[in-house]
Amino acid sequence: MSKPESITPTGFLEALSRYDAFISSPPQVKRQATEPKVASKSAGQPALDSLKDLDNWRISLPNIIAARREEGRAYLTHYELVNLMKCKMKRGKFRPQLLPQVTSNDPSTVEKITAEAFDYNKNRIWDEKPDLEKVKLALGHLSKNLKGVGPATASYILAAQMPHWIPAFSDEGFRWAFFDKHIPGVIEGTAPSTGRWQRPIKYSLKEYLAYVEEVWNISDRLIADYNRGNKREVFGASSVEMAGWVFGKEAVGWAPREPGQVGNGSQESKSIEIKYDKPEEALHRKRKYHRDPEKEEGLGVGRQNREVDQDSGPEEPKPRKSRKKGTGNSSSKPKTKGKVASGNGGSDVGGLRRSSCNRKPAH
Repeated sequence: MSKPESITPTGFLEALSRYDAFISSPPQVKRQATEPKVASKSAGQPALDSLKDLDNWRISLPNIIAARREEGRAYLTHYELVNLMKCKMKRGKFRPQLLPQVTSNDPSTVEKITAEAFDYNKNRIWDEKPDLEKVKLALGHLSKNLKGVGPATASYILAAQMPHWIPAFSDEGFRWAFFDKHIPGVIEGTAPSTGRWQRPIKYSLKEYLAYVEEVWNISDRLIADYNRGNKREVFGASSVEMAGWVFGKEAVGWAPREPGQVGNGSQESKSIEIKYDKPEEALHRKRKYHRDPEKEEGLGVGRQNREVDQDSGPEEPKPRKSRKKGTGNSSSKPKTKGKVASGNGGSDVGGLRRSSCNRKPAH
């Protein structure tokens, strides 16, 4: 992995080229079953569930916002806000309590508050660096007036308006940008300044604003080293965050894969159906501990000892306690059915001699 201060434009573009493979990979942490069911307030809109569909839609959202701006005023709909939250959770930490909160916002309130937040930077040219103080005001306005929205979710909203200047507040992007640096103006407590991939994040507005400035520095350096194409679109804030996201996923071993493959795709992970000649073989195959009844009969092991915990193996039978009160001392012998004779097929187990052929199975 290349550090932000030393990565070359070529290395950056190579990392960025791996982003689609990660997004298109099947989920490597199954958590769909725990995702809350929320009612959609946008009838007729397509339901987006997979990370690939959600993120591709997120990347295309700035075009929708720009079109609304040309028509009069930019804003987000309730449907778009919910999808941004779903995308954020699938790209990073899963917080099931946030989605119901975001969904509970009134659609008219969502449009009003997001339009007011976008208005803080509506007069700037697309390639003009925004005023960081106005960015701070817009983020605060979103966090204060929309339920379930904090600085991290607000960054996804504002990135839809200014993708080349506002990065999404992801753990991976943040930790890569400040990989072994101290965060300016942020008290990190007892955690070392060289936190790398283990750096704790408070998801505060102060952290995010420091992250925005660091992303701008990385972007400006890459643009200065690159000598062709539309540099801001190639090395903008969203691209820097996406490259950091790739590095972060690779650092924890999340390798992109296609169905039936793991890692770099060289090993197959398809489930193989094993066929057995006899049905009982498949049954025994699933058990952790399997015993052969016929062999046990030959060894004279009592039938009642077969019903044991599959993980712990056979246990020794304990002597029966006397039913009479006051007779449960060590000198009293428990009663047994039938007579016990030595050398007549008996089994000496746990200090008691029992007949293995006269006993009934335990239930």
